[in-house]
Amino acid sequence: MKIPQGAQTGLWRNTSFLFLFFSSISKGIADQFASIAFVWLLLESGGNATSTSLLYLANILPLMVLGVFISPMLHKGKLSYWMLCSDGIRAILVIILPVVAWIGTPPIWLFFISAFLQSTCGSIYGPASVALLPRIIQKEALQEANALLQSANQSVRLLGLASAGVVVTLFSTKIALSITALLFLVSAGLLVGVKEQRNEGEECENEEKSTLVSKRKPLVIEVRNYFSKVRKSFSLLSEYRAIRDMAIFFAFQNVGVIPIFTLLAIIVKEDMNGTAAMLTTLQILQALGGVLIGLLLSKWKIKRQGLFFLGIAFVESLVLCFYGLGPGMIGAAILSLVFGMTITAANLPEIIIIQSTVKEEHQAQVFSLVSAISCLFLPLTSLLIGPLADMYGSLQVVFWGGTVALLCTILAYVLTPLRKVVVST
Repeated sequence: MKIPQGAQTGLWRNTSFLFLFFSSISKGIADQFASIAFVWLLLESGGNATSTSLLYLANILPLMVLGVFISPMLHKGKLSYWMLCSDGIRAILVIILPVVAWIGTPPIWLFFISAFLQSTCGSIYGPASVALLPRIIQKEALQEANALLQSANQSVRLLGLASAGVVVTLFSTKIALSITALLFLVSAGLLVGVKEQRNEGEECENEEKSTLVSKRKPLVIEVRNYFSKVRKSFSLLSEYRAIRDMAIFFAFQNVGVIPIFTLLAIIVKEDMNGTAAMLTTLQILQALGGVLIGLLLSKWKIKRQGLFFLGIAFVESLVLCFYGLGPGMIGAAILSLVFGMTITAANLPEIIIIQSTVKEEHQAQVFSLVSAISCLFLPLTSLLIGPLADMYGSLQVVFWGGTVALLCTILAYVLTPLRKVVVST
């Protein structure tokens, strides 16, 4: 692979990485603005609890399903251009709602359609950015770069949540969504400055395909190649056993993790007699934990990625179990900080392994497939958590979730080769 210009002088002198870094920050803030303003505008337009549940499904289904079908197309053109189009289209989709709201009351169905289309476009950015990073920096800098991006994402979560709340409170949801659209445009504009390098073998392969297409019917060839790549997506994981095992592990462990996200507000209000300020504090501590571990891992090299991954999952499971025991506000604050650290630290080895072992032209497809598998049980789990919490109590459900996650981690350690996975970076 060609070494990108500027890669030798460090990440902060690599202009392509800087453009990607600040694009990720702008997009991250936009996502946080959208997560608050979108739902509030839905409620202001006559939405209810059922509407918010359907909105959640409209957001998560494209990430689970469509990413697998979209990622095979990413080999056409530059990855940064696909990301640019993703943000640009999302900006248009976002601005439609406040414009309609200024004219009158938006129909509820418009929110579902907008959320589904936005999530579809958003399913491009993540896989493309994972595949893009090895094309703009050296392999030795992958862990540092990913750790910095993860830390930045947690930082903008803090900034985005706080800023969105202020804008919605002082101004309106329409103003907040207008700012969201502007931030997506800024993210798209920054991606213009990313200069990526392709693998020489991949360039030759693309040239051969281009010659082949010129001799045959383009539409027939394109359709055939597309479906061939979709089928290839489902067989790729058989070539990368460690990544497949990680994806399956995440699918089951997420069943144990999701109750804390769903029930945290209820736990604070009903079990801790806390306020909205306490809930915000716990969320801020989670994000702060992610920032701290991201900065630490940007300097500390992970030598045994698989064992590190399972160790972090074990700590995360224990945190959930302790949460379910009702630790009080001080205990919850400490656990939230540690929990935020584990979320960021658990994602990092998976991304590094994909970037270090999967062929460049397959990285986006593999990442999309892993994301889909990881979210496999989330819709059903989300629907069951509420009734279970009503029957047995929120803390009890979180404790059970931690127990499930703990058992998954132990089984993964004993039954899979994940603990032995090591990649050179």
